[in-house]
Amino acid sequence: MRIRKTGPSGVFTGFTRSYSLAVTNTGAVTLTDVTVTDYLPELLSYKSAIPDGSVTGNQISWNLGALNIGETKEIIVILGGVKSGTVVNTATVTTREGATSTDSLNITILGAPGAHMSLIDSSDPVAVGDQYTYTIRVLNQSTANDIHNLTIVGLAPEETVYVSADGATSFTVSGREVRYGPVATLRPGETVEFHVTVKATAGGPAVFNATMRWDEFGEPIVDQEGTTIFRTQN
Repeated sequence: MRIRKTGPSGVFTGFTRSYSLAVTNTGAVTLTDVTVTDYLPELLSYKSAIPDGSVTGNQISWNLGALNIGETKEIIVILGGVKSGTVVNTATVTTREGATSTDSLNITILGAPGAHMSLIDSSDPVAVGDQYTYTIRVLNQSTANDIHNLTIVGLAPEETVYVSADGATSFTVSGREVRYGPVATLRPGETVEFHVTVKATAGGPAVFNATMRWDEFGEPIVDQEGTTIFRTQN
């Protein structure tokens, strides 16, 4: 019998993250009355689960029924951050036959999501043949937490071609994509900027995409800026 608890090592207060509880019958007989219990520390809150769990105080439990030899059943749990700190989240599994297993995960709850990205074009509308610049600005809006290894990827519209770029870090260019190297540390209240200059080559609505990632937040943040490109009348 084995249980494995996996998921993000960090969650922000007021936000939720998804965690997995995987239970495997590693023995030589079918196990019955397989019961999983997740013990939540006070800095985490239970939001939902698939399948639904039964809540008693700080404990969420599931009865998975029988587990055949070699079979694995998975529970997905959505947890929320309540207040800042680091906790140990422990889950156990028991069976009628007496098989047990325990696993734990260290989770850090952070005070705020931190990074805020804004994206703006220097001109709108623009004519075919004109150059203009997209500015990506990132602010660490947290009052207490550093942001680490912040990366930005810009994707120029199909209606444009890349001209030049600059920013807080070095970058590489592949076609319409500009990929910036990581900002090692962005302290509370600090701002960094990145610029991508393009040339309009076709008329129509054009959309620039910017994707931001950093260590303390496991999911990408995407922003878009639309620009109208028009053809001049001869």
